[in-house]
Amino acid sequence: MSHMDEPGTRSPVAGPSRQRRGDVPVAAGTPVASPTGAASGESTPRRRGFAALGAWARGPLGWVAAGLGTTVLVVLVLVAALGGGARSDREVRDAVALAAGFPAAVTVADGTVVESRALGDRAHTATVEVAGAGDQDAALALLEDGAFTRTGEVERDGVRSYSLVSADLGVTVVLKESGGVPVVTYTVAPRG
Repeated sequence: MSHMDEPGTRSPVAGPSRQRRGDVPVAAGTPVASPTGAASGESTPRRRGFAALGAWARGPLGWVAAGLGTTVLVVLVLVAALGGGARSDREVRDAVALAAGFPAAVTVADGTVVESRALGDRAHTATVEVAGAGDQDAALALLEDGAFTRTGEVERDGVRSYSLVSADLGVTVVLKESGGVPVVTYTVAPRG
């Protein structure tokens, strides 16, 4: 016979606290039936799975929580499967106009101008997103077919840089990827 079966003995849990077995209050120290139905000397019921969450988990609130959890899981799986929706490896930037005073003699690549500004009162820069490496090469050819002559070039770590001059202007053209997108960057300044 355990100390709990003896009349007049106190529970090992001090004070008027109460334990719950399912939805029925149980006095502290009351033996709790094990999953096999045999009485044990434990004063706290052990719950596994959904029942461990208490009575609220079996009610309407529990079903709402379970439904929300399932919905969140399904959404996360779909987002992962679809590659994050609109997000991709390519950085999306807004189109802008060429900066005021950008020399008309410099024909920029077909694409989206994503940055352009004046550098001081004489130089200008512009960055154009293009569809691919072929469009980058076409941008360089546009200048060389016009009034510009190539005077130098450097290639390093996937970045190609070209220097071109005309009678009045010097242009540096940089062909690279920015945020996974091929771009052509122009820096234009007057000669002399």
